Amino acid sequence: MKPNKKLINTLIILLIFSMVIVQASSDKTRFGDTRKLILPSYSVLDENAQPLISASGKIGFIASITDGSLISFNLASGKILSSTIVGESVGPISMVEANGRRLIAVPAANLPLANHPATVTIVDATKAKQLEVAALLALPSTTQITPTTQALMTQDVKFCVIASSFDEPTIFSFNLETGEIVSQFPLLGRPSEVALFDDGQTRTLAVASAVSNNVALVKVDEQGQLISSGNFSPAAGRFDEANNPAFSADGRTLFIAAAQGDRLFAINARNGELISDSAVEAPQRLTVAPFRGSYEMLGVTRIRRPVNNKRGGVTIFKHLRKELMLQSEFTPPDGIEFSRSNNVVFTDSGAAAFVGSTTGVLFAFSTETGELESYQVIGNEIRRLVLSEKGKKVAAVRSSASGDEVVLTAFETATSETRNGDAPAITALKPDVVEQGYANNLRVMVQSENLSAGDALLINGAEVATDFAKGNGLAAQLPKSLFKQTGEISVQIKRTDGSVSLPMALRVVQAQAPLLDAISPERLPSPANAFTLRVKGSNFRPSAAIFINGEALNTLRHDATELQAKVSKELARSARQFTIEIKDLVTPDLVSNAKTLNVVGPVIDEIKPYNEVVVAGDRSFQLRVSGDNFREGVRLHINGEAIPLSLTHRYNNKLLIANVPGRFARDAGKLSVAVRNPDGEDSNAVKIDAHAPEISAFAPEQIIAGVKGARVELRGANFRRRASVYVGDGKGVTYKVNSRRVHFISSKQIIISFTGVLKKLLAKPGIVQIQVVNPNDGDGVVSQTQMLKVAAPEIADALVNPIDGDDTNSRLLIQGANFRRGAVVEFLKAGEVVRQQAPVNLRGNRITMVIAARQLAALGNFEVRVINPGDIHSNAKDVAHETLATSNDE
Repeated sequence: MKPNKKLINTLIILLIFSMVIVQASSDKTRFGDTRKLILPSYSVLDENAQPLISASGKIGFIASITDGSLISFNLASGKILSSTIVGESVGPISMVEANGRRLIAVPAANLPLANHPATVTIVDATKAKQLEVAALLALPSTTQITPTTQALMTQDVKFCVIASSFDEPTIFSFNLETGEIVSQFPLLGRPSEVALFDDGQTRTLAVASAVSNNVALVKVDEQGQLISSGNFSPAAGRFDEANNPAFSADGRTLFIAAAQGDRLFAINARNGELISDSAVEAPQRLTVAPFRGSYEMLGVTRIRRPVNNKRGGVTIFKHLRKELMLQSEFTPPDGIEFSRSNNVVFTDSGAAAFVGSTTGVLFAFSTETGELESYQVIGNEIRRLVLSEKGKKVAAVRSSASGDEVVLTAFETATSETRNGDAPAITALKPDVVEQGYANNLRVMVQSENLSAGDALLINGAEVATDFAKGNGLAAQLPKSLFKQTGEISVQIKRTDGSVSLPMALRVVQAQAPLLDAISPERLPSPANAFTLRVKGSNFRPSAAIFINGEALNTLRHDATELQAKVSKELARSARQFTIEIKDLVTPDLVSNAKTLNVVGPVIDEIKPYNEVVVAGDRSFQLRVSGDNFREGVRLHINGEAIPLSLTHRYNNKLLIANVPGRFARDAGKLSVAVRNPDGEDSNAVKIDAHAPEISAFAPEQIIAGVKGARVELRGANFRRRASVYVGDGKGVTYKVNSRRVHFISSKQIIISFTGVLKKLLAKPGIVQIQVVNPNDGDGVVSQTQMLKVAAPEIADALVNPIDGDDTNSRLLIQGANFRRGAVVEFLKAGEVVRQQAPVNLRGNRITMVIAARQLAALGNFEVRVINPGDIHSNAKDVAHETLATSNDE
């Protein structure tokens, strides 16, 4: 078996690149063991084959286009559990898990012209070892679909929608119980990609068409009827077959990229109107990350284009306040290639993302910075990925000469700063009160920080079917049987890691009981003084009174929706937490739901460094701390250590300015900042970063091998005066650049000179590793290693053309890059040098020579290569011949 030269070259690059990974601490994503699900030789997975993983993280599914089978497998062992044949030329599968069942929709193109219509088989995969057909949906006999077509089921498993391709593109909506078509919707062009949003209340289907350059938005109502919501066609750009639509967590926004035009669009999913757009190079597939609480995050894969030869990778955007903003870019080293099949997947926290490559390397990287965190070489031709947070596995479809397979790679992620294993806390429950005897099932929504699709709700201690819906929320339907008696219903969050929140009560109150919606204030600074408490709600009778911790207050009633009362200083200082209720003094059984008012210490809302960022190793830095309840004598603490009081200036109870000595940020990392009032009360802790130096680019982008010296500009951020620079060949040889050859220009720019012994690094083609080390009172603060390419001459084209008016000579034109003065051209036959000649004219990207016609005739077919001074060879290139055109025009 011949070695894969492309993969070997990539491995060499990654071994050099791995110096970055070796230095990574334990807070990075790491890959573990790899298992392979090897399929039978007759089971072929095409580039559209999409693996699926169950919510439990234990079972996976894949469909084979050739033998038309759906296959289930064990994620831990990598063994096939079962398979069932559903048709011919099956497309990407989809899955819904609801009401204790797991259903998979498998479309099959079949052969409609041979009286074998296209179908969608609904497979009951609740028992992974016993796959059963639950329903068979047949499309009209004149309808055709393609192996890229996907069928999607609604979350209540009542309807299935699928878009046909020929002859008249149409969306069909099927009733899953009867198998009948309940609605049809015509499309403007053949569909390429589809997406369905369904949160139990709103269902919207998005169908992208590369042919018509359009996205159709279609509402699916409660009866399965298809109703147009709008269309979007980009004015600047065209979709291609890989550009897929994807919905935001609340379903209000649709994202899609246009490969032709290099744009990313955010669209109003209700009417198709453009919200915002942004530039992105060569965009392909798009994925929306789990909602992070304040903004949407999405990743777009990029491919290399022959036109500009820019490297592929992944671009991460955030969508905040109706604007698309670049967050980070992941661009692996040269030699890594991506295809239209490659997609990016995110962890539940959104902190890390994964992407495969056709070169055969699986990458994990930080979404915040784009920094590579880990990689795993699993073999060439990686296609689609799917990730399971519960199963801690990434499943990748891979094609190889010996057969197709699904590669299962284990991973471990960093414990998130915000999901650190502590119990989750419910921040809101809506509604939090319901009247006794409520006649319908009730949908409740729970909000918390950093929820994921794998989290669940516990109702009175029992786990119930839970939807991840409307941003950072979990929703569930409660049966009306729970509302027969007054009392409290316990609601809790259970995370995927098993941690459970404290319960919050859903109160079942008597009909006509007062309902409490809001209180003001919601929190008090400590120590509390007398204050006026205002409450709003409904059903406040003239005999209603405000109770605080069980004590009735002298209450003023404005109307049936608003009450207020004065809270004395003594009562205000009697507790740190107050329970507020409304009780009817005439009918004591009429009691409202409760709200909580907290007496709090200092609170930090925002921290801003005066110079935008804190640079690790600086002699000092200044912080602006905004919040509330900062009292005289307040102290600022960083990582538990107090800043000297003389360096902390309190402007008022909402603003502090602190001059922080450099020893508090000696090394790069997280700084935990809190304030403490003189009475010993601590605020919440807010984390900020102390940044290391960062190299982002070089100018020039590469050096031509063999030059006698070079000046290279390092561009980036957080460079400090007297920073040191280290350079090396990646093979164990490292030099510290003489300080006289390091020119500090600004915090974003350093220029280094390769002189003396450093010139050895430029003598031959390869890579120079470069690091910047900022000074501190220890060993310094080290940047990530970046690679500067040392390039050989490259020939792109070699062409012989006649010289007008000279039959005895011809011109040889060589075009490419990195040609140096003093270069010679070698002529090769069968790999052997038969002639050597100096150019007539030489530029960096062009060489011109004159050759006698008789010599050309003697050479016949031959190759050329350029030899730069220092015996540095270019690639060999076949020479093409051009004839002189003649014309009859005067």
